[in-house]
Amino acid sequence: MKEDITYAIPSEDEEYDLVFICPQCGSDRLYAVQEEITGYTEIDSVDADGGICYGRQDFDDSDLEDDALYQCCSCGYELENEKGRPVIGEYELVEWLENNSSEQRESGSEE
Repeated sequence: MKEDITYAIPSEDEEYDLVFICPQCGSDRLYAVQEEITGYTEIDSVDADGGICYGRQDFDDSDLEDDALYQCCSCGYELENEKGRPVIGEYELVEWLENNSSEQRESGSEE
């Protein structure tokens, strides 16, 4: 028996969150992949045998919005723009999500 599914489609002036759905595996989890970051790890102690006990980690990710690539957490699918190039930076990510979220809403409303 087929169930009727109703999708809430926001109006043009209504705000909504953009949703990532992987076109390859359907996952909704997304990674921002940073290739050049600096990590800092505190060293809590060093024992006489050379064993190091590490503590808290900090990262300098100040370039994240400009340099990040984006990929699915589950299958590794890399987001690409319409020219087949990687989606890089927050602006392109939002653009990709806007384009793909609207396609998902439209296909969902036709079911």
